[in-house]
Amino acid sequence: MKAQAFLLLGLFLSASLLHAESDDAAETGIDTATVSVDGIKLFPVRGIEAYPAKRRAHEIRQRIEEIAGDKTVSVDVIKTISQKDRIQIIANDKSIMAILDADAALAGLDRSLLAEVYIQRIKEIILQYREERSPDILMKRIIHVLAATMILIMLLLANSWMFRRLHRLILQRDDSQIAALKIKSIDILTTQQVRALITGTLRVTKVLLALVMVYLYLQLALSLLPWTRAFAVALIEMTLKPVQV
Repeated sequence: MKAQAFLLLGLFLSASLLHAESDDAAETGIDTATVSVDGIKLFPVRGIEAYPAKRRAHEIRQRIEEIAGDKTVSVDVIKTISQKDRIQIIANDKSIMAILDADAALAGLDRSLLAEVYIQRIKEIILQYREERSPDILMKRIIHVLAATMILIMLLLANSWMFRRLHRLILQRDDSQIAALKIKSIDILTTQQVRALITGTLRVTKVLLALVMVYLYLQLALSLLPWTRAFAVALIEMTLKPVQV
């Protein structure tokens, strides 16, 4: 389970950093988008009016996934070709992407250095893409998802049982055991109102605990499988958004 914990932490930090990057870009009016594969953010790219960043990032992702899906293509064939105004990243003479001066300016790095960084990221994600789709890894991840589902069901049942028992105990208390809320002998809440307040608080706490359990389960389960990891990232981003406003 340590690997899953690190994966969730990585997704959380990745989402946090990329939210910050996108906010900075928005403030400066730069059209940017992030290239993502299986919900894992690789790097940002810039766009222009005729070739928007989202379209560019989408096409780069498609090319990476096409290569990753063909196990006959070794990551060692991925290399760069320097041209006058750009550096092309290719695999077997097939273009993956071009790194422009605008991309280098966005990253604050030299174009050649940025190309090396991007190649390394592309190689890593291709290897990870293939590994995560191997039968052994998929079987292990599916077992983990099933185990997490069983644990969630047991926790939800325990949560429901515990709060039902607490609710029953409150109802069984005599009025003399539940003091009314008073200030200087003036009744603010009657005994029945205090009882209702306690039971209402218990109900809200029960629902909140259940929601937290389901949220954590979805984060873990969705992040384990490559096809659903993007949903886990989206869930993290939705959670972070109110905090970053």
